[in-house]
This record gives sequence, C-alpha cells and structure tokens, in this order.
Amino acid sequence: MIKHVLNAVQTALKSVGGLRYVGEDWGQLDFYTERPPVNLPCALISFSSGDYSDAGRNVQLAAIQFSVRVADMPPVRGSVARPSPGTPYEVYDLLQAVYAALQGLSGQRFTPITRKRLGKVNRDDSLREWELIFSTSFTDTDAVK
Repeated sequence: MIKHVLNAVQTALKSVGGLRYVGEDWGQLDFYTERPPVNLPCALISFSSGDYSDAGRNVQLAAIQFSVRVADMPPVRGSVARPSPGTPYEVYDLLQAVYAALQGLSGQRFTPITRKRLGKVNRDDSLREWELIFSTSFTDTDAVK
C-alpha cells in the first residue's frame, strides 16, 4: 500500500513547474562528491513512519507519514554587501506549489493527503533544502485470507 501512495505522490509532483527532478530519496543529497546526482531544483520522496491498529479479521488501519525533500542550489552572484538581483524568496513559491499538488490528493486506496510540517534543513554545502512532511491513511487488507 505504501508503494501506491508514493507512486501517486511522484506522479503529482511531476506536474509541478520548476522541479527538474522528482524521484525516490535514496540519499542523493547526502552522499556525493562534487554535485548531487539530480537536476536541481528537485523533490525527493521517502516513507517516514507508520502507525497500525487492528480492525479485525486480519485487517489493519494504517496512518503513515512521508517526506518530500525539496532542494536547490541558487547561483551566487554579487556579494554579501550587495545581494544578487532577482526575485527574493522565490523558492517559497516552489514549496507552495509542492504543497498545492499534494494537499488533498487521494486515491482509491488511500485518504486525502495533508501537510503536517515544513522545515528548513541546515547544510554545510551550497545546497538549500527543505523537508515537507505529509500524512495519509488507508486500510490494509493484504493479510486477509
């Protein structure tokens, strides 16, 4: 079931203008030498956690959370005394577009997705990164015999 949710999320994020790479998070932003193996800006999706409760007859109710890591690498122009021209804080438009693409998204097998948290990730390289946490729920009937 988790796979169905994450596939739907990936499909929805591919329609977000401004993202140049959307895929599963397998550490692309964490383990690299010179440049991450993704096109930036990117959105990386991964399962975070799940809570399960029994509903009887080998059926479980699941409440899961997943994360979407959004990263970019802005060009460096100018100096600290004179910041580069352009649209300040434009990355927040991208974060809002990711939220808009996923908020309320549902499928035949899972309830509408809702955003739970957004946080800035502090890094020691030139990437800027944010993590969005979303949640959804579903009924897991795979163990029914």
